[in-house]
Amino acid sequence: RERGQILGHYLVAHAGRKPWDIQTKAASETARGIRLWKNFSYGVSWGSHEGGPAWRSHTWYNHPETWRANAEVVREIGGAEDLLVEAKAAPAKVAILYSSATDAWTVKRNHAYGFNRMHTWMALAHAQIPVDFVGEVQAERGFLDGYQVCYFSGPNLRRDAAEKLSKWVKNGGTLVLSAGAAMGDEFNRPLTEFQEMLPVDRAAAEEHQVFLNSGSYVHILKSAGLVEMNGAEMEILSVSQEQKAKPGSGSEILAESKEGDGIVMSGVVGKGRVYSYGFLPALSYIKGAVDARRALQSVKDELAADEQGDNPAPALDLSGKEAVVKSAESKLERSYNPWEYSKNVREVILKPVRDANVEVPLTCSVPLVDAVVLEAETGLVIPLANYTLEALDKAEFTLRVSRPVKSIESVHLGELPFSEEEGGTVSFSLPLDASDYVKVYYQ
Repeated sequence: RERGQILGHYLVAHAGRKPWDIQTKAASETARGIRLWKNFSYGVSWGSHEGGPAWRSHTWYNHPETWRANAEVVREIGGAEDLLVEAKAAPAKVAILYSSATDAWTVKRNHAYGFNRMHTWMALAHAQIPVDFVGEVQAERGFLDGYQVCYFSGPNLRRDAAEKLSKWVKNGGTLVLSAGAAMGDEFNRPLTEFQEMLPVDRAAAEEHQVFLNSGSYVHILKSAGLVEMNGAEMEILSVSQEQKAKPGSGSEILAESKEGDGIVMSGVVGKGRVYSYGFLPALSYIKGAVDARRALQSVKDELAADEQGDNPAPALDLSGKEAVVKSAESKLERSYNPWEYSKNVREVILKPVRDANVEVPLTCSVPLVDAVVLEAETGLVIPLANYTLEALDKAEFTLRVSRPVKSIESVHLGELPFSEEEGGTVSFSLPLDASDYVKVYYQ
């Protein structure tokens, strides 16, 4: 980003990825600056590391169902290329602070902090909120200036970055901390000065369960308690932290633990504000969705075994479940990803952004549609990736524009009708399959 470098990416089209996954991944990554795409792995199967007959190979040329998806990726990018070549996303107003110090101190110790960081990003993307990652060394150089909200997950942060982060908050920024965040520096020494700045007293983080698996195994995390807030019920997973308001700080308790302490708290620091979550809320967000998908898959497997007569004693109660599984069957076949993400949990994660009145360039009527606005000289291009895992009859968009609009086009559908609203916005809608690219041309 600093050097204006062109970024490349492998489009991995095997290892369980389905055509829907290939198209959505390509659109989402193109939206985030990827301009060189490489297919992996195409083939030939007999010359690959796997060897053996073609039907046992993961190479995608052996699987005709992936051919169309790869062709669609090429056609979609080609259809938007007149704007896409030069188009870039404007700087976001929300940042996620990335700490190499945290990675160094948590590797082979507990990866839960990193997965909380990852799925915080996902919750923001599900709500079409642009977000940038800012490295801790960049933070030291003042890269947080211009951002309204900054999320940080992880126990360690470089001391110089913590000092800049403190000043940024006092000057009006909104800082969001999860359990155990920024308790130690790059040498794992206590960040005493940083803790003194906060409006809450935080005890040492308690690790209930160490998580050293990949993200697909998040379901093995066991609940260490529940948090109820704004209609959301969230599990405390892996890590929690006791915290209390500092005397005279005016801190507000947003959610209480069963002991009566503030599991979610907020307080003013200078001109800014700090939100402190005493657990890892984004882990609850992803685990709830994974659990829902696994439950449906288990029922489907039981029903299939029952039909074949291989299931004399079902492990699950299958009564009345056929209709539920039938309605979700296409989604189960379409991707190995989950789709039932809790709106209430997502809004708990997004509360600091909502409270800070962050203006976003684009809103969509459907959550889980990834939509990033890229700006070019003659217009805008918006790659769309549909993570609901079902074809949408109508997705409605409201877009902020800086210049009068001449026309709006979809790569798949051609010209789209639109209406101009007051305040420099336009509205349009379209049906959406896995992916599409919308082009907005200025007058």
